[in-house]
Amino acid sequence: MLYDILRPIIKVLFKILYKVKVTGLENLPNKDVAYIISGNHIHIWDPVFLAVQIKGRHLHFMAKDVLFKSKFLNWFLHKVYAIPVKREDNDIVAIKSAIKVLKNKEVLGLFPEGTRNKTDKKMLEPKGGLVLLATRMKVPVVPVGIRGEYKFRKPLIINYGKPIYLDKYYGKKLTSEDFVEICKKEIYPEIIRLKEM
Repeated sequence: MLYDILRPIIKVLFKILYKVKVTGLENLPNKDVAYIISGNHIHIWDPVFLAVQIKGRHLHFMAKDVLFKSKFLNWFLHKVYAIPVKREDNDIVAIKSAIKVLKNKEVLGLFPEGTRNKTDKKMLEPKGGLVLLATRMKVPVVPVGIRGEYKFRKPLIINYGKPIYLDKYYGKKLTSEDFVEICKKEIYPEIIRLKEM
């Protein structure tokens, strides 16, 4: 409920604070389809910027566990469907939570770089979780490119691409290294294209 109350308010605030331009919303799958939104990560507000654009659905975002340390933030982040994840480990609890989201035909947000990339020049080495979840749960990945500065009245652009289906990898035995290489081969080129549009 808190998510639904805040979404329209934050969306208006974004439009007041920044010159927002969004393209490709028509590429988002139908309401009965689970999918993963995945893009580059330039700022702490990226998950919020993505979440407020999606109509009629909640975006469950994986976020680093240190954000959940205070009682208030722990309560708030759970209310807005954030999933705590330990970035240094293979966090089985976080993976199970993400699988549950996708089983329920909901939308999962995941930054494959695993952290913010402030250079805006080169994508960081991806983590394997994105491809692991997409292939195991047989769901498409919607690539996203984010560009701009979170500064007053500066342009802030988000481009959604067409869903990427990794069906040729379904049912195959894949290693952690495979997950990383598939992400670099199948997902990263489209994210890079979208963020440079």
